[in-house]
Amino acid sequence: MPIEKTKLNILNRVIDFGADTEKKITALDIHEMLEIPNIKTPELKIILDLQDAIKKRETIAFLAEAKAESDEIDKPEGSDGTDSVDTDAEADEEENAQDNRKDKESEVQSYGRFRF
Repeated sequence: MPIEKTKLNILNRVIDFGADTEKKITALDIHEMLEIPNIKTPELKIILDLQDAIKKRETIAFLAEAKAESDEIDKPEGSDGTDSVDTDAEADEEENAQDNRKDKESEVQSYGRFRF
């Protein structure tokens, strides 16, 4: 995943402003952010998102626009507007479970005296 240039440019501007460590970036308040030359409202949102990513220890994922694993786990099935559908892996697993049950049934039937 390539790094988003917009986020990287904003990170460079924050570093040029003097916040050159993660601790300094997370310590920036909104008043200090407004002092960054030529800062715009959407860029403030990106800086706030960067601060959150640093706190969650997901800075690289934020810059590369990768989804955090915790976000994917927390979503309930079908929350993206689609019906929940079994994935191929789940379908294969179900088929294997059915095959195993059939095998066990045939074993029991072949040894008729061991049925319970």
